[in-house]
Amino acid sequence: LLDYLQRFLKIRLVFLLDYKIMNCDIYCYNGESLI
Repeated sequence: LLDYLQRFLKIRLVFLLDYKIMNCDIYCYNGESLI
């Protein structure tokens, strides 16, 4: 169960990072993330 949670959290973290990078022109100002 712990293994499954770690894998799920890692996948979600990578997805969130990719999402923030893709939308950086919308959400970033002077290289700083607004969210």
